[in-house]
Amino acid sequence: MLCPSGFLFFLAAAACAGFNMQNSGVMVAGVRDELWDNGRACGRMLTVRCVGPANPNPHPCKAGVITVKVVDYCRQPCNGVINLSRDAFGKIAVLDAGKVRVDYS
Repeated sequence: MLCPSGFLFFLAAAACAGFNMQNSGVMVAGVRDELWDNGRACGRMLTVRCVGPANPNPHPCKAGVITVKVVDYCRQPCNGVINLSRDAFGKIAVLDAGKVRVDYS
């Protein structure tokens, strides 16, 4: 599925009870209503790859695919359907892009 993704900085506490960057690592994400499923998304693993720009940055994508754990709910205004941690975003895209289109499953 294609969607916009951005990055944000996760705090130690997250909307998913028992999940945070201290016990879930740095490859984590927050998701918007489309994926949140009333909290059932907590702990779900998503495979994500960058497929193109979502803003004027012409070549934001890096090669490769990442796997992230959903640990948070992204409240509006949200930077995309999936908001990756800075570390996760940096694996698939240039950080300066701030927002990219991704394919995920």
